[in-house]
Amino acid sequence: MNSTEHHQFTPTGNIETAKTKAIPTESEIAETIAILANKINLIEISTNDNFAIREGCAEAVEILGSKKSSYHEISDEIVTNKGWAIAVLAVEYLNGNLDGKIFEELPVK
Repeated sequence: MNSTEHHQFTPTGNIETAKTKAIPTESEIAETIAILANKINLIEISTNDNFAIREGCAEAVEILGSKKSSYHEISDEIVTNKGWAIAVLAVEYLNGNLDGKIFEELPVK
């Protein structure tokens, strides 16, 4: 196993080798911030049903802009589990464990 691979369990319990993504470049981070900003600017995001998505996206923008690479750097002011999870995704993205495209999939009701 080289340094860009790790083992993970699949949902069926099998072990497979997965490649870790590279640390994102400045331009990739900027693109990801733009994806999040577009989510935040959607009219639907201002409803109460989307509070957690809005909260998480705003914190993710802060994390990416400040290059916070540790969970300990996530704001204590996050009040929803979903908002916290989105912030964790941002940290994982900065650490090269996720593709920034994942933020495109965040559901807005």
